[in-house]
Amino acid sequence: MSRRISVVTVLTALGLALSATGVTAGTKVVNGTEVRDRETVDTNKDGSISPEEMEKFLQATWAQNKSK
Repeated sequence: MSRRISVVTVLTALGLALSATGVTAGTKVVNGTEVRDRETVDTNKDGSISPEEMEKFLQATWAQNKSK
């Protein structure tokens, strides 16, 4: 049981450290956690995120992060 708790603690700390590095385009912080903004990803505004829309969003995000 204590091993599970320590793994959860490490993963939580890692998540908080990563979210503290800054917010990228198309994301926002909710309760201290960086999350994707669905409205930014859903480019055709149909209320659903297609695989193509997500791929385009991720490629743009990765390209932006590489240039930093």
